Amino acid sequence: MFHTKVSDFTIQHSPYGEDITRQFIEAVRAEGLRVGLYYSLSDWHHPDYPAFQEGSKPYLYERYPRPSPEKWVRYLDYVRIQLTELLTNYGRIDLVWFDGHWERTAEEWRAAELRRLVASLQPEAIVNDRLPGNGDYDTPSNFFRSLRHHDPGSSA
Repeated sequence: MFHTKVSDFTIQHSPYGEDITRQFIEAVRAEGLRVGLYYSLSDWHHPDYPAFQEGSKPYLYERYPRPSPEKWVRYLDYVRIQLTELLTNYGRIDLVWFDGHWERTAEEWRAAELRRLVASLQPEAIVNDRLPGNGDYDTPSNFFRSLRHHDPGSSA
């Protein structure tokens, strides 16, 4: 849903063609709101990411399709490039909402490196826990719990 230099599978190459992410961000900012962006770590369309097939069901973690090490390195480069595009081409981003994390471990995602990348590009941005082991708050279905310690006696 944004213009990217690393894939043709983008709204840029669709009949619409416009950067709808930029339009969204500008509209949100015009209303005085903060900006959050969604990013799926898994991309079943990418040639180096092993997509699930009908034969993959049931989706049991120990049977998730795995790429070759070379493909995985290329895929992680793709993720870093796209995150860099999202976090440098649109001004201040206040929140990054990751998803798709369950298909790999934190180590496989190199989650700590991705968190450092986000912090280097958008130091004030908060990140959900779907960047495994590196989130600022939980995102379960039906309740909310902060991961940061809050001192009730503080003014923060």
